[in-house]
Amino acid sequence: LGLKKEYDIAFAGNVGLKIPTAPSGFFRAKMLDILASQGFKIKAFLPGLVEEHFKYFPSIKKIEYTTEYKSHKEVNELYNKSKISLSIFGPHIKESLSPRAFDAALAGAFQLMQYKKDVDDLFPGCVVAFRTKDELLKKAKFYLENDTERENLAKKAYDLSKEKHTFKNRAKEICKIIKTR
Repeated sequence: LGLKKEYDIAFAGNVGLKIPTAPSGFFRAKMLDILASQGFKIKAFLPGLVEEHFKYFPSIKKIEYTTEYKSHKEVNELYNKSKISLSIFGPHIKESLSPRAFDAALAGAFQLMQYKKDVDDLFPGCVVAFRTKDELLKKAKFYLENDTERENLAKKAYDLSKEKHTFKNRAKEICKIIKTR
């Protein structure tokens, strides 16, 4: 969309602390709390966030957030207004990625995502992954200070997604596989 970058980091995802979302909600809230405590300017769509979170994650109060449902159009705008799109997956996602990773790539956003095995296969050389909180902080800082490198990687992920990860491209691939069997 070519919108002005107003935020360092964008995040859209559930942070509920009750079952069934509790494991991923806790982890996501913890990572956001760590980033907020370091002074990153974050805008987030956080369904599931309740006042109870603040006793565990006090720095989340520093984030510009909403707990309301947001449409795909609004999420796309969020990604376009942010320098980094943060992807943190739920524990039910063992190796692959959530649809948010593809949404962010097709929005033209630079992605910093929790490492999963399929990152290397689906986004080779164009998405940056982290495994630890220290790595998350180090990479967030680095890519916020290196605009050209960040923007080049975002463009690579966008181009790759347009070529391979649209519904139309995936349908063609499925048909191709079916024809060979």
